[in-house]
Amino acid sequence: RAHISTNYYVDQTQICNRVVPNSSLFRRDQKMQDGENSTKAPIKRKLVILGWNREYGQTNNQINTIFHAMDYAVDIDAHLAIIRGTWPNHVLQLLFAGMGSNISLNNGVHRTDRWEKAVVTNLGVLIVNKEEISTKYSHMEVHFNTSEEMYFYNTKVSPSEIKKRRISIIRYLWTHPTNNKEMLQDQNVNVCSVVNNIFVQLNESKYTVVHSRWMNGACTKQISDLAHHIRKNYWNTTRNSTQWTLDKIAPCELPPSYIKYIIMKNDMLHKPIYVITDGEKPDIIQRLQADHIIGKDVYSIPSNVTSVGGDMMLGILANVFIGAPMSTMSGNIARARAALGFHSSTNYLFPLSNQSHNEWEFFCDNDDCLYDSSVLKDYVG
Repeated sequence: RAHISTNYYVDQTQICNRVVPNSSLFRRDQKMQDGENSTKAPIKRKLVILGWNREYGQTNNQINTIFHAMDYAVDIDAHLAIIRGTWPNHVLQLLFAGMGSNISLNNGVHRTDRWEKAVVTNLGVLIVNKEEISTKYSHMEVHFNTSEEMYFYNTKVSPSEIKKRRISIIRYLWTHPTNNKEMLQDQNVNVCSVVNNIFVQLNESKYTVVHSRWMNGACTKQISDLAHHIRKNYWNTTRNSTQWTLDKIAPCELPPSYIKYIIMKNDMLHKPIYVITDGEKPDIIQRLQADHIIGKDVYSIPSNVTSVGGDMMLGILANVFIGAPMSTMSGNIARARAALGFHSSTNYLFPLSNQSHNEWEFFCDNDDCLYDSSVLKDYVG
């Protein structure tokens, strides 16, 4: 029976040679890692197909599409099937190709048999050939929802229930990153490349990551829309919170005063600050580097090293993460950090409107909030 592993208990876990905090909370069952326990899928009458049409959005939109499709399948008592060789395979292999498989260097192709067994066992999905849908699974009620429909699907279960569904999967995925040392120079097949690179250059174990997301100039508009959504669907139903509003400037402009407030609050002054970015607003890094207090500690990621997976892993393993509330990438980093044992108070995504000079309060500082669609609407992963 294909199922999701929830057996996670070891004394220490290392990811990209960094020890994960509180890793005694979970363990990686070796048989589950290798997919050795995978057998036949559970018998269900419905089948949800993912990968029959093109992907929706960028990498983190695609990750969330897979998660939402998992929700949809559970909600209608169906099994989720990914068509072999389509975009869900590609995005999973790009980030998590180490999940139970040995990687063959023959043309850079993964040993798909073991990789697929690990996916079936630990993610609870099927991987099928397109032709099998009308033959092997012809007796089932097949749902061909588009990738866009799945991305915007929001399950009706509680945030705590979504978290319960996700946490073992997130832990499994990020403890199995693509990390083929023989492919070290190709950051696209080595999610540890950014972490490995910066710690070769700097002998410093503690660091902060800042995620700069400009969104083609729409950052403040996106946060304004999100703030309206939160006020309507969350704060208006919460006592004594109707006067709150999100800061629409700080997560977009990332002024030095904002970054300094957070790192000083966490005793991280004079520790490295790495900025992962969409590259649309280089003057943000320039302003931070010009600051007389933190400037010398601010670093950008070298262009020959940066990648979506590598940048995400750098943020996931940071001591402090400062993100953008309307970014699916920031949200996925924050949820992975919480799942791996980093305290939720070290995620900074939701600053409230600054009522005093150079001080901020923060909203959504608990794990369940990161799974609450009344807060994050479609950005929930």
